[in-house]
Amino acid sequence: MNNATNRRSTIPACIAIVVCVAVVVSILTVRRAAEREYASYETLCSLGAEGDDWVSFLEIITGRPPIVQLEIPAEVPKETTFALLPDLRNLEALTLAYDSLTDRQLDTISELGLNSLNFEGDFPTDSDISRLSRFRGVQFIYVPPGNLSSEAQNKVRALLSSSIIDFD
Repeated sequence: MNNATNRRSTIPACIAIVVCVAVVVSILTVRRAAEREYASYETLCSLGAEGDDWVSFLEIITGRPPIVQLEIPAEVPKETTFALLPDLRNLEALTLAYDSLTDRQLDTISELGLNSLNFEGDFPTDSDISRLSRFRGVQFIYVPPGNLSSEAQNKVRALLSSSIIDFD
């Protein structure tokens, strides 16, 4: 009888230990991601980018609020920007002032799951319209006036019909 009682009390103790370890590992993983996010953000800011954070429950765990908005001027090297953007997993709004972007760079942007995407350089042009299809999930998109012809603007509106697109 004593053996059966010991087994019954050992199982809940093992489960409690596993749950505690899982919680600690989860917290450490979230903290590590927040540290990567802030390191990337600080690097981009040191090169001229500007951003904003958001007060969040995660801040209690990580000690850092998530970065939700980032404006990157053309002076920030594209290679640096696109090497660091994947670490900014909480990013909701991104402004880029580059004159051209590769397909790979556009894929990196689309993987961020943004709500708002603003272009401030010469990108996109009429020849880039089909490449914008990867931004179907972005709610707000801004394209500088003069970048696209009227016909191209209509094509972009049709292509990204669920997005609010501002060309002014």
